[in-house]
Amino acid sequence: MAKVLCFGELLLRLATNRSEFIQDQGRLTSNFGGSEVNVAVGLSHLGNGTQFLTALPTDDIGKAARQFLVSHQVSLTQVKSAEGRVGIYFVEMGAGNRASNIIYDRKYSSFAQVSVSKEELSKALDGQDAVFISGITPALSDNLYQTTILLVQLAKKRGITVIYDNNYREKLWSNKQIAFDKLKKLLPMIDVLSVGILDIRAIFQDDSISDLEDAYRRLLSKYPNLKMLFSTNRETISAEEYRLQGSVYTQGKLYQSPKQAIYQVVDRIGTGDSYASGVIHGLLKGETPQNIVDFATANAILKHTVYGDVAIFTESQVKAYMASLPGVINR
Repeated sequence: MAKVLCFGELLLRLATNRSEFIQDQGRLTSNFGGSEVNVAVGLSHLGNGTQFLTALPTDDIGKAARQFLVSHQVSLTQVKSAEGRVGIYFVEMGAGNRASNIIYDRKYSSFAQVSVSKEELSKALDGQDAVFISGITPALSDNLYQTTILLVQLAKKRGITVIYDNNYREKLWSNKQIAFDKLKKLLPMIDVLSVGILDIRAIFQDDSISDLEDAYRRLLSKYPNLKMLFSTNRETISAEEYRLQGSVYTQGKLYQSPKQAIYQVVDRIGTGDSYASGVIHGLLKGETPQNIVDFATANAILKHTVYGDVAIFTESQVKAYMASLPGVINR
C-alpha cells in the first residue's frame, strides 16, 4: 500500500439544484471537497494510505470536516487546529448549454492563514512515498506559496516523489503571468506534473502550440526532471454530455485512452481530481503507462455518475467498469 501526503484546503461546497441561480434563493446542498482532498479521498478508496496536511477550525463545521475525512479513511494526523473558518465555494449547477459557475468565499479561512514550520513539514513527510500539491494552494497567499516551495524542497531531499497538478484557477489569481511565473520556480523540483495544452502555452507564452505530444516534448526539453506528464481532453456537448480522453506522457512516448462518451452526467466537479488519483495510484503500483491512462480515465468517467466532489470507487469497481466497455481491453 502506497502512502501519499496531500497538502491543501478542505472546502465546504454549497450547490444549487440544476438550472437554478444563487439569486433564486432555492435550496443549497452541502458537501465537503476541494482539489487536494478530492485526490486524498480518491486514493484512499483505491487502497492507498493518505494523510491530509491542512488546517481546520475547532467549531462544529470544522468537526464535521474532520468526520468527513475519517469517513473516507483519510488520516487526521496532519490536520492542524487553527483560528478562522472553513472556506466555502458556491456552485451554480449548469444545465443544457449553460456551464456551471463557481463562486469562492474562502478569505480568512483557517488554511489561508495557517503557518506550518519546517519541522512540521518534515514530520508530515515521514514514511510517505509521494506528496501531492496543486496550484490552488500557492494562489491563496504568499505564505502558502513559500510553504509549498519548502515542502517540495524537503520532499526532494528525501527522495519522495513530488506530484503537482497545475490546476490554474483564474478567479484565484490577480494576474495570469504571476501564476505561471510561480509555477516556473517550482517546475525544476517536480517529478510528475498534471498540465494541459493551455498551461504549456502560458509557460512558453506561445499561443501557437497546438499538438499535445510536441508540447510535452518541448516542456521536457526545458525541464528534464519531469518523469511523467498527464492531462485530460474534454469535448463538451452540453452540461450533461461530454467526450473524454486521458493522456500520459513518459519515457518519450504519449499514451492515450480511447475517447469515451459520457451521458446523463450527475456531477462533473472533481472529475479531474479523480483522474489524478487514478494516475497516482497506477504510478505508485508500478503499472504500465497504458494501464495507468486507461484506469485513470475510467475512474474519472465513473466520478461523473456520483454527486459531490469526491470519487468513492475501489480498484475492483473501476476494473469491472473497464471490463464492461465494448472494444476496450481489460489490461
